[in-house]
Amino acid sequence: MKIKILSMLRLYTPSLSWFVVVLSLCLVQQVYSIRFLFWSIPAALYLIPAYYLRRLPMPPKSADILLGVLGCVFFVLPFVLIKVVVLKGSFAFPLIAGAAFPLIAGAAAPPLVYILTLLMVNALPEELFFRGYLQESLGNGPSSVVIVSVLFALCHSGRFLISGDVTPLLTFFPSLMMGWLYLKTSNILPSTLFHLVANLAFTSIR
Repeated sequence: MKIKILSMLRLYTPSLSWFVVVLSLCLVQQVYSIRFLFWSIPAALYLIPAYYLRRLPMPPKSADILLGVLGCVFFVLPFVLIKVVVLKGSFAFPLIAGAAFPLIAGAAAPPLVYILTLLMVNALPEELFFRGYLQESLGNGPSSVVIVSVLFALCHSGRFLISGDVTPLLTFFPSLMMGWLYLKTSNILPSTLFHLVANLAFTSIR
């Protein structure tokens, strides 16, 4: 029993240690809005899996992409319809954050720039780290989907710690879907697609 526990610790310590590093960076950035961290966090999320994984889990399989599209249709589209039809919301791309682009901070983000920023700075590196690295290192089973979703929500909890706003903690629920997509495909492309569309829907409908 002792040997088994030690072997599990040896197996999971690197990935959980890196999670603690990423969690610390995320919370400091969310609380203090440090410009350097805005770019260093996605850089870390790219570099850690690139170092540890033998291959990047993103084969361009059409069946996997279709599963991601179906996830968007069944889970993101209802949210969009409720916001737009029931709550009379409208689409408006957010202003550019000073931490991201200090020279044009406060300007309306061009749609293509905003979408590419969400993809390259948020959706893709987060899926590569949380699903491709963390979930895979924890066994890529149903329990690891739940565990990683808790860890994912913790990394978004800065506003909750500052003001008690529970909205960031709700990232746990879409993370379950993203984890399920990776569980079914061992491919981060469908979960990245879902992540990007969900981010667009949440941030662009007022």
